[in-house]
Amino acid sequence: LLSGGDSAVILATSREPLRLPEEHRYRLAPLPVPDLDDVDASSLGPCIQLFSDRARRVDAEFRITPDNAALVVGLCQRLDGLPLAIELAASRLGSLGLVELAETLSHRLDAIYRDHRDADARHQSLRSTVEWSYRLLPDRARPLFDAMSRFPGGLRLADVIALGERLGIDDDADALLSQLVDASMLHAVDGPQGRRYRMLETLRHFGAEQVEQDDDVSAVVDRALLEHAQALAAAERDSWTGSPAAVRPARSLRDEIPNLRAAREVMFDHGELAALARLSVDLTLFTEQACLGELWGWHDELVARRSEFEGDAAVDVDLLATTADRNAGRLDSAIAMANAVIEASASPWTEALAWHQTAMSRLYAGELLGAVDAWDRFDQLSGLCVGRIFGAMCLGYAGRLDEAEARLDRCHLVLDGGHPFMVAGYHYVAGELARLAGSPTARESFERGVATCLEHDLRFTLGICRVSLASLLAAEGDDRAAATTFVELIEQWLRSGAWPQLWITLRNAGELLAEVDPATSLLIWASADSDPQATAMDADAAEHLEKLRETCRERCGRDEAELVEKSARRTSRKDVVSRALVALNAIS
Repeated sequence: LLSGGDSAVILATSREPLRLPEEHRYRLAPLPVPDLDDVDASSLGPCIQLFSDRARRVDAEFRITPDNAALVVGLCQRLDGLPLAIELAASRLGSLGLVELAETLSHRLDAIYRDHRDADARHQSLRSTVEWSYRLLPDRARPLFDAMSRFPGGLRLADVIALGERLGIDDDADALLSQLVDASMLHAVDGPQGRRYRMLETLRHFGAEQVEQDDDVSAVVDRALLEHAQALAAAERDSWTGSPAAVRPARSLRDEIPNLRAAREVMFDHGELAALARLSVDLTLFTEQACLGELWGWHDELVARRSEFEGDAAVDVDLLATTADRNAGRLDSAIAMANAVIEASASPWTEALAWHQTAMSRLYAGELLGAVDAWDRFDQLSGLCVGRIFGAMCLGYAGRLDEAEARLDRCHLVLDGGHPFMVAGYHYVAGELARLAGSPTARESFERGVATCLEHDLRFTLGICRVSLASLLAAEGDDRAAATTFVELIEQWLRSGAWPQLWITLRNAGELLAEVDPATSLLIWASADSDPQATAMDADAAEHLEKLRETCRERCGRDEAELVEKSARRTSRKDVVSRALVALNAIS
């Protein structure tokens, strides 16, 4: 038709490209689904409009309301925004309510169906649609599709090729990957860290079923998943101990969190807890920088089963216990456990991490010079200059500003190709020392630290940089910008469960609130005093805070101030944070 007439134009829909020279491809993606945090029943997108339209065909009274909007959005998210899946799900509202429909989606392939006499067989249910597409795949592409279903975070091209090698696939994995993408069984997603190949959850569930039908295949795929996770963790460890060229962007590892989570489940199922402990140790500094409470939770789970470990694995779990104790405010226990790791003659990197945990715990306890010594030992074992940088900060806090500045000057070379964490740390500490010295360069240093953290996704260091920057903005009289920054930080620390950092942020926010809401400031400070996860303050900071408290007590009136401070003992953390956010939002 195309070659026979110059004016012929054909619009064709197809499961995969037609592969004609004249073809211009336009790939139809799933419908965009609103974020659950941005649900507005009055202005929902095409995905929710489609659900609503199809639902009204079987229930004329159905409407999207503020009460059910979040549930509908959740349904559409679980269905990947696929129009057919949404139509099939909505058609079941003739017999099921929204809540019951949501419950059936745990078996999504079999739960979503309809019984229309004029519908193609492959459109009668979600399972039949997926099976139809699966049967049309070349036989040699199916094993790769099945295996990739066990990687919920998707894979990069190099990892797909490695997976093919682990599976013993003789064909070119690159070519098989292209076939899966052309057949819309995989989606190529471009991002800052390159292209990843992901699978919609609906397809992933189907592929996982195929893997589980054969125990031998399942064992091979599970091993491939574990080896992938272990390679990621080892590469993360090497990025600290190797050359700058080995540094992995934190964002690339963050993309792998779903795969790491899946590997963790396999390790638990197979009883490979020693391997999980080693993986968690290799990810220690990433876990700290990523501010992921979920990964801290893995430490807690392993520590709770400490009696099941022996040898090197027991030492690994003891190292994880130092972070668990530190996060819980059990600083003496964290230091004692770190000493046990050091005495066990662990590997140089494990011992270095134990000294790092000692330094952090001593910093939180207000033992500044002890933290300096511990970080120096970390540097000696790791070959890094993290200790010199943060040791300079501790010396500055201890009042030894000249010594601190001289120490930081010796770290200037990290700015030329050093690990991003050290570069960001250098700018942060430079800002802290400038602030202590009353220098106007403090803000510029903090802003450089923030920029480095944003570029490399260093969320922990980003948080502490922004705490100091927010305090500086408040001191300069820019209350609105300071309050906005404090609100964002509080929400960040809440998501990660990093209460030591959250209390630091709240204490600083209390200074901003002292004039406009002195009662909330007093509540924050008194609550921090009674929480073991709040870090200790040095003498100068404690004296400064006590002066602010006295001022707030006078503004509130002595009787009211006493009631507020006494109420801190029975006020939950959640209520303290909520009250602080209300007060800060009133400013911003």
